[in-house]
This record gives sequence, structure tokens and C-alpha cells, in this order.
Amino acid sequence: MKQPREGITGVERDPADYLLTVSGKAALTAIYPALYGALLHKAAFDSRGPEVFDRMHAPQVGEQVFVMDTMYAKELSHESTGYLIEHRAEFGTTDEEWLAELAYEETLTAEDRYIEQNVWYIQYGPHAVDVCRWTNCTVLTIPARPES
Repeated sequence: MKQPREGITGVERDPADYLLTVSGKAALTAIYPALYGALLHKAAFDSRGPEVFDRMHAPQVGEQVFVMDTMYAKELSHESTGYLIEHRAEFGTTDEEWLAELAYEETLTAEDRYIEQNVWYIQYGPHAVDVCRWTNCTVLTIPARPES
């Protein structure tokens, strides 16, 4: 099992790949609830609706994604949209943090180490360091093309 951020690196990308500027992300955050609601409605009444709904809930590495939970935040996170780098389970603490926990609480065993089951790494900007680690959230594919 990997520890947080182990093996995760972004790539240098063309800034044009990140056309969702702060104002664009604000617009996306504003319209996404309506889009999502319309999609839920379509999923119930249209033959292709469930397929599109399921596809949005199954983002693939390399696709543009949106962290849906940020729609309700008071402040917009510029890290909430970007390209999916990785989706995996991993330890909830680094090896160093785990060793510190073991030193503090001697009765802990390897089975006590917390595993985070749903970790998303999203590259939100054009530089390799522009990577955010998200946990306990819903990440959706941005339906940018009809075949998405």
C-alpha cells in the first residue's frame, strides 16, 4: 500500500489546457448544480440519461474533472477542477507519521494503520507541482464532449 503522495507527479502542460480561469471556475461552480440536476432528471426520463450519469461518475485518469463537493463552499477552490492524475486507496498517513503514532501509542499494530479508500489526485494548473490530494469527496468527469 502506498503512502500519501507516493509516486504522484504532475506534468508540465500547456497553460491553454487550463482555460478554466478563476472566473471560469466560478461560472462552472455556479452552473454545475443545474447541470447535475438536469442530468439526474434526464437519467430518470431519457434512455441515454443513465449512461451519461454513470459516465460522469466514473472519471478516468487524464480526463478533466470537477470536485463536486466544492460547489457548496463559501470560497471557490482553484484546485477543484483540472486533470485526474490518480484515483486509489492508500495509507492515511506517511510512514514518518505512522512511526510517530507507534512511538506515542505502543499498543498499535500494523492492522491499526488507517487506509484512505478514496483518494483523488488532480492537477489543477499547468505546472508539475500543481497537484492537489482530495479525499472523502465526489469527483465527476466534466462532460465537455458528446462522447464523454
